[in-house]
Amino acid sequence: MTAELAVALPGVVLLILVLLTAASAALTQVRVADAARAGARAAALGEPAGQ
Repeated sequence: MTAELAVALPGVVLLILVLLTAASAALTQVRVADAARAGARAAALGEPAGQ
């Protein structure tokens, strides 16, 4: 049991890290898209910067 765990654990940890990184990248992409949408809307409406 211990040998199997020692072999499998690095793979499981790596998989978890890859999944967390992918989720973080997806969240960042959504935030960037929302910011771009808000900026385009503000520019189209002629709102001053910073509001």
